[in-house]
Amino acid sequence: MSSTPSQPPPATGPSAQSDPATFAHIENYISTRCNASPIYAFLFNPGLKLTHASKGLIIARLPVTANHLNSSGSIHGSVSATIVDWAGGLAIAAWDLREATGVSVDINISYLSGAKLGDEIEIEGKIEKVGGSLAFTHVNIYKVNPADGTRGATVANGRHTKFRSKVSSHRLSIRVIMNDLRPMITKFALDSKPQQVRASKPKVRSGCVTCKLRRVKCDEGRPACAACLKYQGHCGGYKETKTKPSKLPPKHRLLYPKPKQEKSRVLDVLLEPNYSTLVFSSQLEKDHFDYWLSFTNTAILFRSDLLTQIIPQLSWNDPAIKHAALAVGAAALGATTREQRLLGRGRFDSDALFHYTKSMNILYSTPMSLERTLTACLLFIIFECFRGNKAAGLNHINHGSRILDQCPPSQGADSSPLLEEVMTSFQYLSLQSWTHGGAHPKETKTRVPWCCRGRKTRYAVDEMPTKFETLEAARRWWNVVRHHVEHHAPLYTGFIVEGSTAPLPEKPPLEYTSPSSQARVRSFVRFTDAWHLAFQPLAVKAETEKEADFKSYYKAISLRIHYLYLWSVIRCAGWTDVEDTKRITPAFMDIISMSRQLLEVHDAENRSGAEATEIFTIEDGPTWPLCTVFLMCTMPGVRHAIVTLFKDFPRRDGLWDTSTFLVIMEWVNTMASTGRITNDQRHVVDCNVVFGESSVTVEKQLWDPVVLDWESRSVCFSY
Repeated sequence: MSSTPSQPPPATGPSAQSDPATFAHIENYISTRCNASPIYAFLFNPGLKLTHASKGLIIARLPVTANHLNSSGSIHGSVSATIVDWAGGLAIAAWDLREATGVSVDINISYLSGAKLGDEIEIEGKIEKVGGSLAFTHVNIYKVNPADGTRGATVANGRHTKFRSKVSSHRLSIRVIMNDLRPMITKFALDSKPQQVRASKPKVRSGCVTCKLRRVKCDEGRPACAACLKYQGHCGGYKETKTKPSKLPPKHRLLYPKPKQEKSRVLDVLLEPNYSTLVFSSQLEKDHFDYWLSFTNTAILFRSDLLTQIIPQLSWNDPAIKHAALAVGAAALGATTREQRLLGRGRFDSDALFHYTKSMNILYSTPMSLERTLTACLLFIIFECFRGNKAAGLNHINHGSRILDQCPPSQGADSSPLLEEVMTSFQYLSLQSWTHGGAHPKETKTRVPWCCRGRKTRYAVDEMPTKFETLEAARRWWNVVRHHVEHHAPLYTGFIVEGSTAPLPEKPPLEYTSPSSQARVRSFVRFTDAWHLAFQPLAVKAETEKEADFKSYYKAISLRIHYLYLWSVIRCAGWTDVEDTKRITPAFMDIISMSRQLLEVHDAENRSGAEATEIFTIEDGPTWPLCTVFLMCTMPGVRHAIVTLFKDFPRRDGLWDTSTFLVIMEWVNTMASTGRITNDQRHVVDCNVVFGESSVTVEKQLWDPVVLDWESRSVCFSY
C-alpha cells in the first residue's frame, strides 16, 4: 500500500492540508498494522494510496481490481463492508494518534451504486463522536470521475462503532512531531504517576425504576425516561416518593393559616401527556414525520385514506412502517431540486437512508401481518420513485404483486379493509409497472391473478356498476378497466428497465399487425365505453360546479385524459394502424389541451419562485398519456406542443420522468426532420427503449437515404 502526502482534489476532500504528524502516524499504521492482516493485504495491496490525514479524518483512493468483484462484475458487498471496517479504524487512529483502535461493536452499511473493474474509488473515514469508551465513525465510498479526478456517485456509506480502550497515563509514550524542516522533537510522559482523585457526587434516588435495575444514569424525563425508550422500548416509570415526617417537635413546628377556598373555584385540570415523545426519539424525527404528512397531501390529487389516515395511525405502533414513512419524509425535507433528489444530495439524505435500512431490517427480522408488510412495501416504492431509482421501485412493485397473488380470494365480511386499500394502491401502480416492462402474474383456466380477479365473476371488470357515486369510485374502476385491457388485449410498450428482477416482457408476435389481431384489440373498446357511460354524469356535474369545487373538476379532467389515451390506443389497434392514428388527431389535441390546464394549476400550487421547479407525484399524472400521443401522432404541431409542455412543466409522476422522455422526443424530432424516421413507422414494431441507472438507450430502425435501406441503430443518452 503506497501513500503520498498531498492535497486532495478540489471536489474530493476538505480544503485544509493534511496534518504531517497525523499523516505520518497513519502511514506507519497502514504499513505495520494493516499489512499484517491477511484480508487487508489481499484487498488493498497493491494500489491503495493515502491522500489526506488530519485529526479524525482520513481519505484514500483504491483502484477496483478483480479481487474486489462479485459474479456480476461489480464491487462485492463484503469488500465495501471491509472498507468501512478498515477506514473507521484509521479515523480513530487519526483522532489521537493511538496505536490500538479497539474492537468493533457495531457496523452497518448502505449500498447505493456499483463500481466495476478499472474504476477508482475514494474512501473517506471520519469521526462522528468520541466518548469515554466508544468511538463512532462514518465512512463514505465514492466513485472517482476518470475525466477530472473528482468525486462522483456514492457507492456505499456506513457507520462503524468501536470500543476504544483507555490509554494509561503512566505508560511511557513517545510522540514524534514533524513540521516542514524543523528538527524531530521527542516528548516523554511524566516520571511519576499523578494521584488519581475519583469524582464524587451525591447519589440521586429519583431515577426511573428501569434505570435503577440496570444501574445506569437516568435522565429523569417525564412521563418516561428517553434512555429506556431508546434502548429498550419501554420505561417502568417512577415510584412515588413518600413525604418524610417533620423532625421538629410539635411545639416548635410552625403553623400557617390555610385560606378558605370556595368549591366552585377549585378546578381539576387534566393535562394530556405528549405521546409523541414516546414514539419519536428526537425532534428531528418528529419533523421528518410531519413533513411526510404534508408531502403526501401535495403528491396526490385523489383522496387516499391509506396514505393520509391509515399509515399515520399505523406508524404510532409499528416501527417498520414508522421508519419507512420517516425515510420518505427525510428524503423530501430539504431536497427541492431534481439534482438533490436524484443524486442524494438532500440535507437529510443520510437520515433517510438510515430509516430506510432500519425499516427493511425490522421487516426481515420481525414477523408482520400480510397487510402491514405490503403497506411498508408501498412506502418503499414511494421512496425509490422519489429518488429516481426505477429498477428498485419496479422491483418493489413486482414483489408486492407476487405477495398479493398468493393471498387467497376474500369474500364479503372476511375481507380485510386494510388489505382492500393496499390492493387498490397497487392496482394503479400496476400501470407504471406495465409501461416499464414489469411482471404480471400468469393466468390459467382455473386461476385468475389478484389484479384481474372478480368477487362473483371471473374478471373484476365484469362487475363494474352502471353508475359511479364519486370520482374516487370512478378512478377505482378505471384502474380495473385499464389493467384488464392492457393485459388481455394485449397492449405492448417497448419500454424496459435495466436491473429489474422481472423477466423480459414479451415482444409483439409477428401477426400482431394482422387484421384479425387488430380486430381483437378493437373489441376491448366495449369496456372503455361502459366506463365512460357510467362516468359521464360525474363529469357533467364537475363541469357545472367547477367554480365552487375546482378540485373535483380537475379530478374529472385527469380521468378523461387517461380515458382518451386508452381509447386512442384501442382505436388504432395498439399503435399498429397508421391511418386510424391520423383520423383521431382531434382526440390528441383534447389530451394536450386538458393536460395544460391540469399542469398549470398544479404548477401554480407548488411553484415557490419565478423558475419552474420539478413536481413529484405518486399518481397517474398526464406524463404517460402525453408520451403515448407523441409516439402515435406524427404531426409536427402536436409533437411540438407536447415538447413545450414537458419543458414548461417538469415533473415526475412516480416512475415517469418528463426529463427522460424529453431527451427521447428531441432526438426523434431531429431524426424525423432529416428523413431518418418516416411517418409510417410503428413504435411497438421497430423500437425498444431501455432505461438504465442514469441513462436511456433507444434501439430503433432508421432509414438510410444513402444506401436506401433500413438499419438498426442504438443510441444512448445520459440524463
